[in-house]
This record gives sequence, C-alpha cells and structure tokens, in this order.
Amino acid sequence: MESQFSLDKLKVNQQMALEMAKVKLASYDTIINEYETLKSNMEMLVKKLCHPVMAPICHNMRREDAPIAFMPGYLDHTNQVMVSLGDNWFVDRSVSQAVEIADRRIQYCQDRKKEIEKEIEAIQNWLKFTNELTEEKKDLVEIMEDYDEEAEKKWREEHRRKVRLMKEREKSERQRNV
Repeated sequence: MESQFSLDKLKVNQQMALEMAKVKLASYDTIINEYETLKSNMEMLVKKLCHPVMAPICHNMRREDAPIAFMPGYLDHTNQVMVSLGDNWFVDRSVSQAVEIADRRIQYCQDRKKEIEKEIEAIQNWLKFTNELTEEKKDLVEIMEDYDEEAEKKWREEHRRKVRLMKEREKSERQRNV
C-alpha cells in the first residue's frame, strides 16, 4: 500500500513538473513574440528621421493603462535607442545594433525553448513509465515478512559457531592428509 502511495505522489509531482515546463515554454513564446514586434517597430522607425504621433498626456485615474487625452507630437532621433543590458544597466545604441541584440536574444530564447521541449518530452516519458508501473502494480501482491531482531541475532551467532566448527574440521582433515 505504501508503494502505491509513493507512485501516486510521484505521478502528481511529475504532472506538476510537466505543467511548470509548459508554462516556461509559453513564456518563452511570449518573449520571442515581443522581441519580434520590437524588431519590426525599430526597423519601421529607422526609415525616417521624424515621425508624427499622438502622444498621451493624461491617464484615466481608474485604469492606468487607458490614456484619455492625446496631443500631436513628433518622435525625433529615431535611430538612437537605449538597450537594457540587465541589472539596471542601459546603453545607447543605434537601431541596427539594437536589432542585432534583439536577434541574439531571440536566438537564446529559441535555444532555451528547444531545451524545454526536450525536458517536456522526458517528463512525459517518465509519466508514461509511472502510469505503466502503476497499472502493473495493481496485479502484483507485495510480500512482507516480519523481522525479529532477536531471532536474527541468534541465527547469526549459531551460524558463526557452525562456520567455526566446519573450518576446524577442514583444518584437522588437512593435517591428517598431510
């Protein structure tokens, strides 16, 4: 009964690991899509020196993400962007350099995504094996023997005594044969 509980617990842990890996995979898909969008926006901005835009100037107090007032404006210096290097380090780069950085980050995400797909495949195989083992366990009966420490101690002492007697007999027979 204990081993069945262990297999059930193992199966639950494997399913949790599978779900976590799928969440990681989805997050990398999101990150890749965001970098692709960023690349297309940067490539569009570099085509002109100045872009007319409607800039938000006032936000809805109930919802911060919903601006309620816009004002016409222009984006200048569209070939110059700040790139995050991580840990609050930023550097000014041209759009072409930023696109190269985005390409490298996309490649990194795709590599990680492939690793996670391999991890998912391994976890699915483990889960399949655990399910097969669980099905096989239903037909098996576990044999359990009682263990008595005192009886084991007596048996060892008796065994040592018999081994000692046997070795003494062998020694005496060798001496007689010589």
